[in-house]
Formats: sequence, C-alpha cells, structure tokens
Amino acid sequence: MERLGFRSLGRVMFIAAFLFTFSIGHADLSVTPAEDFLCSGAVGGPFEPVQKEYVLTNTGQTAIFWGMSELPEWIDCSPEWGPLDPNETMSVTVSITTAADSLAVGEYSEYLIFTDITNSVEIFRQVVLTVTEDTLEPVAW
Repeated sequence: MERLGFRSLGRVMFIAAFLFTFSIGHADLSVTPAEDFLCSGAVGGPFEPVQKEYVLTNTGQTAIFWGMSELPEWIDCSPEWGPLDPNETMSVTVSITTAADSLAVGEYSEYLIFTDITNSVEIFRQVVLTVTEDTLEPVAW
C-alpha cells in the first residue's frame, strides 16, 4: 500500500490511501475437478465423503512451484506444496479430519487456495461441511 499525504494551508488535512492489487503472470497451474468439496454428517461424525482428490497440472513450458493456503483444523491437505515440471500432474487429497467431530450443528465453509507461486496466480475451491443433529433415537430395553 502506498500512502500519499497532502496538507492545505488551512485547517483541513487530506490523506489519500491507494491500494493496488493485481495479478502478475499467467496461469500455468490447472486444478481439476472444478467442483467444490461438499460433505455432511451428524454431530460427532462420520462425515461423507471424507475426502476429495484434486489433480494439479502444470500446463506451461517451465517448472512452477505451488502451495496451499492455511487451513482450519478440520481440513487437511496432502501434499501442501511442491514443484511441478511442465506437463506434470500431481494428486492432492483434501480430507475432513477428526477435529470436525467436535463441531456443533451448522454449516462450515472454507476456501482452498491453490497458488501458482511462480506466476502469482490463485485458484479457488470451496469446502463446505454441513453438520446436522444426530437423528438416531435411543433404544429402550
């Protein structure tokens, strides 16, 4: 962020702040499938599906380095980063962890951000976990 300050001869001071955000480079990283990761289950688990696989591909002519955004405890990603040579693919598994077992009823949402670090490009996929009430009724003996 670049800040510019201007002062008038009177009592008023003007301050302008400019934030420049732009993407540099081009996308050599491809992430498939394009669909988000949707899962659900009752409080305490289990949750279905428990994982989803994404395939990363370097569609460019030079090697790239990619990385995953920071994630909450209830989501795991393996691997979280790495190099990709031209035309190379890599499978990335996104999983719901046992930390989700302690979540209360509700909908939890988080964005996975796959970053082509070499070209400063981000690709988003969403994880949505729906935690429902336990529908099992106690059995009387």
